Amino acid sequence: MNDDIRTCEPFYFVRDRRPVCRIRYAERPFPPEIYIALKGDEVSHDVSYMTHNAAWRIYGRLMSALHINDYTQITAGGGHFLDLACDAGSTEKLPLVYIGKTDRTDFSLLGDATPAQFAVGISGGDLHTAAQTPLGFIAAADHIADSIRISEDGRDAYLPPEAMGVFERPMPPVVHAFPRTTISFYGPPHLGDDRVLSDILAFGADEIPMSAFGVTKKEDVDRVRALINKYYAHGVTTRLYAIHGAPSYEATVLDGSKIRAEVKEFVDRYSDLDGISQWGYFDEPSPNHIAGVTIAKQAFYDYDPKHRPVYINIGPSAHVLGCENFYNRLARELNLDYYCLDRYPFHITERGDEMADPYFYAHLELNRSYAVDYGRDCGLILAAIKVGGEDGPGDECGELPMADMNDDFMRWQTNLLLAYGHRYLEQYVYYHVHDYCMLGEGDVPTFRWHIAQRANRYVKTVGRCVMDGRTVDAVFHLPKPDGSYDFNVIPYYGYRGAGDVRGVDAALSFLDDGTLIVTDKRCDAFHGGDHDVTVSGLKGALEWFNAETASWEDIASCPAARVGGDGLTLTLTRASQYIVRPR
Repeated sequence: MNDDIRTCEPFYFVRDRRPVCRIRYAERPFPPEIYIALKGDEVSHDVSYMTHNAAWRIYGRLMSALHINDYTQITAGGGHFLDLACDAGSTEKLPLVYIGKTDRTDFSLLGDATPAQFAVGISGGDLHTAAQTPLGFIAAADHIADSIRISEDGRDAYLPPEAMGVFERPMPPVVHAFPRTTISFYGPPHLGDDRVLSDILAFGADEIPMSAFGVTKKEDVDRVRALINKYYAHGVTTRLYAIHGAPSYEATVLDGSKIRAEVKEFVDRYSDLDGISQWGYFDEPSPNHIAGVTIAKQAFYDYDPKHRPVYINIGPSAHVLGCENFYNRLARELNLDYYCLDRYPFHITERGDEMADPYFYAHLELNRSYAVDYGRDCGLILAAIKVGGEDGPGDECGELPMADMNDDFMRWQTNLLLAYGHRYLEQYVYYHVHDYCMLGEGDVPTFRWHIAQRANRYVKTVGRCVMDGRTVDAVFHLPKPDGSYDFNVIPYYGYRGAGDVRGVDAALSFLDDGTLIVTDKRCDAFHGGDHDVTVSGLKGALEWFNAETASWEDIASCPAARVGGDGLTLTLTRASQYIVRPR
């Protein structure tokens, strides 16, 4: 953090009733070119409505304090005081006030701040807000509005030095949807087959999906109940699917009474069973579904005496719905039990072009950020198939021929899941629906099943031995070899005594107990081979987590590590991950 953040001069918004700065707020959280023109309620917006409102609260505070009723009375350089378009024709160079996460956000103002804190400070003559999450930025903007001071003669408005620094913000208590790191999968196999049961146990699943949609006859309901109890007796819970995407959930034909009646009837059949871990309900809602899904979710809460979480998967295309605005609506209206999405990195060609979806990291950031803001767990549905299905340019995705699942790609996905503190992993897709699933014909495990099984074992080991009971306080990224960064990530600026870090293509995750997770971001041969990451501040007695033995060991036993005068150096092989901490 800048040393002079609290001792700098006041930052003036207005002097002698004339604006002397421009207020800018965050633009689209995702680049304009990836937005799709949608109809009705699904129209994308340029900015987060919350950031927009936060900036206008500052503006309104200034107008009120200066007794100005008409915003045209305060202009600067030909543009309005609240300069949304940054008037390109203006030649007047005024300091900027950055509200929200913009490409100019100075994250170094945060220093060692956690997601429960925000910063306000001056960098390069401009006033910045800095935070890790959307509501952190809003809290920073509100803090500015509340801290504005007006001179005795009523002609100057400024932010005093004591209003700059790092500040706490109130956080909701965390409500865990999952008592521990949980492994699930999408798509039920033939659940009555004992061999399939043994495969599921060997796969490492803690939860299985089961559909009871349309099951009303007593003998059929009894069969579903018996299966739930059978799996629960083996330590496996059930995500029981109720209603999924029925037409009555579209806003145009919404029937709230019918929705509540359907949920009550369903819950009454099964709510006494301990083997149900969550109600499988809605996959990939659009804005038009939110009103109906909100009614149904409340009904589950009202009618289920155990108040189990409701499965509502955000989906892979939130970015086309005005990504941050869509998350905002889900947070405000749905009160999600946990944040889960299935953003598969589809661009996996045989040539290795764009192995990783360029916005995959951005969705990890957003998913974790909202989970932090609202005190929830987060999870991911990851691809364990030949992504994209059929080969050739004529496939439904319009892509080049697709590469098949391999260990490197699966490790890359699951390592990042852990790096961002996700507590729930759902593997897609288990059952045999085409030639590229984890199970082949006859529900026989394929090599993809074994790849996912190895990933499950690692996630469960690290999740339960290292992650559970701890919090990921910060995730930073090192640059690409060309010096650029992936979209919407936070560049490493120094954190908790780690000092300078040399290297590329890695993510650094800091847990609240001082543990550091270093994650390689290379997932195939086309993105490069082994490379070193050196953390200069980590010296002396260290230990690393050995996932093979599920134990902490002296750093000297780690084949990838060496400690010297330069600090800790890790040689990252493709799709590797290392977890270290001071002894």
